[in-house]
Amino acid sequence: MTWHYTSKIGIVSNEKCHICSFGRGYNYRMDFWTRLRNAIKEQNTTQEWVSGKIGVPLSTFRKWMHRKTYPDLREGIEIAKLLETSAEYLVTGIEPKDPNKELNEKEIKMINAYRILTPMEQENAVVAILAWAEKRKRWLHSQ
Repeated sequence: MTWHYTSKIGIVSNEKCHICSFGRGYNYRMDFWTRLRNAIKEQNTTQEWVSGKIGVPLSTFRKWMHRKTYPDLREGIEIAKLLETSAEYLVTGIEPKDPNKELNEKEIKMINAYRILTPMEQENAVVAILAWAEKRKRWLHSQ
């Protein structure tokens, strides 16, 4: 299988590509646009808002959305950040591993201990933890 990478958003494999003359293959760009449209809808925003935030004329953004031209890598990353997703997801459809989603052993122990508390004890524990976290956040910002 022959892979070809471009500086534009996307990776092209060995299937017929409408963008380049490199063989036949699956073109991830096609899915990029679907995922981008969905991300814009999910964020309840518009193409106008996204183009304004990344400093690209609306006409250019609309050309991207109609697949007449393509954003460069920097613009793709900016778009992903604005839409609270990753460029990796927009390009490949694969969510990158989020270390915040995986619990470590101490976190699992804490959750299990929390579950055996009464509702009042749970509320007190949450209030205490949030107070500690806020205190820590203020301390970090003061450094």
